[in-house]
Amino acid sequence: MKIKNNFEVVKIVDDYTLLPAGEQIETFNGLIVLNEVSAFLIEKLKKDLSKEELVNLLINEYEVDIDTAKADVDRMVEEMQRVGILDD
Repeated sequence: MKIKNNFEVVKIVDDYTLLPAGEQIETFNGLIVLNEVSAFLIEKLKKDLSKEELVNLLINEYEVDIDTAKADVDRMVEEMQRVGILDD
């Protein structure tokens, strides 16, 4: 899976926001507030990655256990699919 083109993570102080850009501005109304982990995963999804690859990246970056990493990835992917910003 991969994030659709023309979405950018913007960090202002300690807050992360996912904003539409380009043609996405016309079709996606709003913005998404992200936590640090979600922002990290969204940045990684600029490349086509599987859930397993995201879990491994999360474990390596944040030194969390596999169950926590899987739960975080599943939650983030479900939400991003719900709002329609992921290409499968």
